[in-house]
Amino acid sequence: MNERAAAFDGDGYRKQTVTVNGRIDSARGAGVFLAGGGKVFIGPSGRIDADSGVAILATGDSPGDSPEGPAVRPKLLVGMQLDGRRVATVLGKGWIINDGGETAILVNDVKLHDGTTGVVPGAVAANGAWDVTIREAGIRVTNRTDADPANWTVSEPATGVVAGRDFSADDFIETAGACPSGYVGTPPDGRMPPPPQPLCPPGQASAPPDCTTPPPQTCPAGQVGTPPLCETPMPEPQPEQELWSGPSTGPRPASGCRRGAFLRGPADASQPCARRKLAPRRARSRHGRFRTGTRIGRQPAVRPRPEAAFLTPRIVPGTHPSPAFPTA
Repeated sequence: MNERAAAFDGDGYRKQTVTVNGRIDSARGAGVFLAGGGKVFIGPSGRIDADSGVAILATGDSPGDSPEGPAVRPKLLVGMQLDGRRVATVLGKGWIINDGGETAILVNDVKLHDGTTGVVPGAVAANGAWDVTIREAGIRVTNRTDADPANWTVSEPATGVVAGRDFSADDFIETAGACPSGYVGTPPDGRMPPPPQPLCPPGQASAPPDCTTPPPQTCPAGQVGTPPLCETPMPEPQPEQELWSGPSTGPRPASGCRRGAFLRGPADASQPCARRKLAPRRARSRHGRFRTGTRIGRQPAVRPRPEAAFLTPRIVPGTHPSPAFPTA
């Protein structure tokens, strides 16, 4: 029992505080020892490595208000500023042990465990890419006489363990959370967003200071394609001339002109047809040479007949049964 110990503050903690802003390497014994309890604060650059397996130890009962009263169990408060680090990095393989007393745990100024009531319901400590909580079931180290922490006697995890609960890195649950304000990405790969890029003046491309005037987006008149691959289009083939059996002049249907006539223009029903001019045939003369002309050989001349010959029938008397022409 500590007869000479620091006084208590208003919250019941011993007025002894240890602040860790660097690295503590302990080959033997606890990294931080507090007789009768107190407070330990680990800063953003602090960490504790203890080969003994005990990072922080609070032990030793204190006398009460009167000699006849019950002894006061050690009361311990541990606050850690992780600054994005994992709990295992800060505590190493060490334990936070309070021999039978109350222990309060704060992570990044968020109380996750109360020394009187246990785990704070819904308490989550944001830690960069991670959200830190404490598991509900607690354990106690009941025998640590062996120098190797792997051979210590540890109770089974159970709910309702508050007084005398001991903590290791396994008691802290770290899950991927939302990136902090001003960061983008998905934890744990959150990163600061890139700064906004300056813009070029209107009508120019690229990014400053390499602003340039973009090339034209259309080809010159009479060409097709996309710059710089502009080319002159091939002329469209003219439609073939069509023939039809209608009159050679006047409007024609879309099917074409009659035989012996040809189209004057494109295949349009509004264009008239014209008679096709046939090339003269070439005939062979009796001397073996070809001569031009449309007639071959000598043809008899045709005498012109009077027009009445085509209109008045020729009747021989005596051959027609009409009364005007007697037969005998």
